[in-house]
Amino acid sequence: MDDTSDPSLIEQFVNITGATESRAQTLLNACNGNLEMAIGMHLEEAESSGNHTQGESTSHQCVGEDDVRAPIPQTRGVLVEGPYSRGKYFEPSLNILYNDL
Repeated sequence: MDDTSDPSLIEQFVNITGATESRAQTLLNACNGNLEMAIGMHLEEAESSGNHTQGESTSHQCVGEDDVRAPIPQTRGVLVEGPYSRGKYFEPSLNILYNDL
């Protein structure tokens, strides 16, 4: 592959993205020296793979962790009292109202 990128483009790429010079050289060669396109490719790849650039601080890598709440604990309960619960209940088949059994 031809070396089409000049040192000033590599330096700009590294300063903007925080990537290595090797990464800058590779992407600039792939984009025929187009800095904007190379930066776009770098950011798209980092976004799709979930990787962060080397220039990012660790505080930015943890963004969003506070937005997730703890799971709701599992519970069990009675929504409707059945015929064996205390209190009044109606037995429709016999048309009878029962009290505290």
